[in-house]
Amino acid sequence: MTELKNLLLLPHIGSASFETRDRMADLLVENVLDVIGGKTPPCLVPGWGK
Repeated sequence: MTELKNLLLLPHIGSASFETRDRMADLLVENVLDVIGGKTPPCLVPGWGK
């Protein structure tokens, strides 16, 4: 791990707010509906679906 006795490592928790999680769920639904409707989703992962 580390030799530093005063270092504390944590996972990224920047998206842990209720507002952020709600927006992430909304974005998921938007992406799924776009794919079902034959549109390119706005959050397409580069290289996916080619």
